[in-house]
Amino acid sequence: MTSAFPNDSGEREALVLLQDISTYLMLACGVIYIFSGVLCIGCLKRARQAKEITRDQAIKDLEELERRRGELEELLIAERV
Repeated sequence: MTSAFPNDSGEREALVLLQDISTYLMLACGVIYIFSGVLCIGCLKRARQAKEITRDQAIKDLEELERRRGELEELLIAERV
């Protein structure tokens, strides 16, 4: 270690222990940060896919309505004649 520690071995051990604890806490924070980012990306991906499915379904419904409208117009014209 390049840190400057006191000459007293008791204080030195306490500082080394404190440094080790803080190192592991920082490592744990980094792991949690990465894990949260992966989960967030997954949520965004699922939301985008759901939006695409909804849009595709709306297009299919619109096409079905247009087809049905055409059929009804043909029936109406046939009845008038």
